[in-house]
Amino acid sequence: MGSQRAVRGGKPYASDLSDERWALIEPVVTAWKAAHPSVSGPQGRYEMREIVNAILFQSRTGCQWSLLPHGLPPRSAVMYYYTAWRKDGTDKATTGRDAAKKVPGRTRGLAVDVLGLVIAVVVSGSFDPRQRHR
Repeated sequence: MGSQRAVRGGKPYASDLSDERWALIEPVVTAWKAAHPSVSGPQGRYEMREIVNAILFQSRTGCQWSLLPHGLPPRSAVMYYYTAWRKDGTDKATTGRDAAKKVPGRTRGLAVDVLGLVIAVVVSGSFDPRQRHR
């Protein structure tokens, strides 16, 4: 289906989320939004996917916030979510192994996007060189 911008005939940007990628992070963004209702109503004025697309556009291009394209939500709305997510840690990208591993013999790896939202999780058996050919 894509974003409303694409549905209305606007061209997608190279940084826009694919439908598959959005499907992976939508539950996280929706849960965050439910815990932080907008002053303009429960849904807010702008689609959360377009807010994320605008943050990804700025991150990828490095443009000034005031130079976000007109097809994206306004700078004030995008910066609100960006600063809120930075403040509460939603944007932190965490990759690598589970440092606080509590299940012996398992290694966990996370793939996250620039906001720190989980894209994929991999759980695999750990290799322990002390346990040879049993």
